[in-house]
Amino acid sequence: MRSTGKLFVLFLAPAVIVVLLGAADRLAAADFLRGDANGDGVITLADVHTINSFVHREAPPPECLNACDVNDDGRVNGTDGSDLLEDMLRFGPDGLNLKRPFPEVGLDPTANVDPGVTCDSYGNGGPLEDPAAKISILDAVARGGDTGSFEITISLVHSTALAGITGAIRVGDGLAANIKDEMADLTSVGCCDGRRVVQLVNSEILFYRLTTISSSGGRIQPGQSSPALRITACLPQGTLAGVYPITLLAGELIDFDTGRRIDPVLASATLTVLADVTVAQDCGYRPPPPPPPPSPYTIVYKIHDATSAPGTELAVPFKIRANEKVQGYSFSVDFDETLLEALRVEQVWEKPADLPPKYSFSRYEFNNLNNNPGSGGI
Repeated sequence: MRSTGKLFVLFLAPAVIVVLLGAADRLAAADFLRGDANGDGVITLADVHTINSFVHREAPPPECLNACDVNDDGRVNGTDGSDLLEDMLRFGPDGLNLKRPFPEVGLDPTANVDPGVTCDSYGNGGPLEDPAAKISILDAVARGGDTGSFEITISLVHSTALAGITGAIRVGDGLAANIKDEMADLTSVGCCDGRRVVQLVNSEILFYRLTTISSSGGRIQPGQSSPALRITACLPQGTLAGVYPITLLAGELIDFDTGRRIDPVLASATLTVLADVTVAQDCGYRPPPPPPPPSPYTIVYKIHDATSAPGTELAVPFKIRANEKVQGYSFSVDFDETLLEALRVEQVWEKPADLPPKYSFSRYEFNNLNNNPGSGGI
């Protein structure tokens, strides 16, 4: 009888149902720009931070989760943040080539695998205001002669906790012949830690620092950070003695809590070359790429006081195998809460003895008290 009543109501009100569903579709189908995770109208490193914070740090979902689906696979996970970061480092913000809606705001032409990946509203009005925010370059000196190298020191002032900085520098009319980041063991784009990356592109020095690529990264605390980055640059042979501008062409800070960008005051500096550079110097050293991580990795989840085995500890092992070319990976795990809902879920890595010191494990939050899968990666 109860079932008949339900069918009777549905039968009498098909038009009402259609109207309601249509309204829901309109609410869930706001226009957006793919990759603009924080909804400020542009795609920058701040969007990588927004995606990573949601995926790995249990931050609240952005208003337009669909904009975080960078690779348009219908899901939002660690791959979206890493894909966007890699594309930005390889091609720059102006060289991105994402799937529609991009480069113009529009509707998503593809259906999402995860029904939770929706876009109820989009846009938050632009950058976060911080009147104290400033990026400065300190004056530099090059000895000249047979030493054509000099040091660029970048200093910050800010009143909010930061997740990272980005910017672009030009020395003179493009005098920097090559560079080396003194604060990171850099290799070519696509490997290494990636939290600090410095590149020389078209005579401009591009720098990126993002502390929250992994869950182990922390905040850049409010105040003054000096040096926030230190870069060694080399002048070409034949550079004449004199004073040259070091121009900070662009700069951006990333607010840790909101994921929004901050547009700071930019303060440039000068380079004094004491003598003509007579010998070319190479400071563009790049160590060889590290070997791929050994495979397989064994990961064990220790599930304490599970529903199916109260008062005990269950060990759930599984292995991840990777081909010879991978340099890292991420994954998601979700246990069946009806069987394994637990008071505590502990993850244990069995680290291979021959794992190079360069590699570290990024530990993310594992929460089995809800329907959201935990994530992890190396």
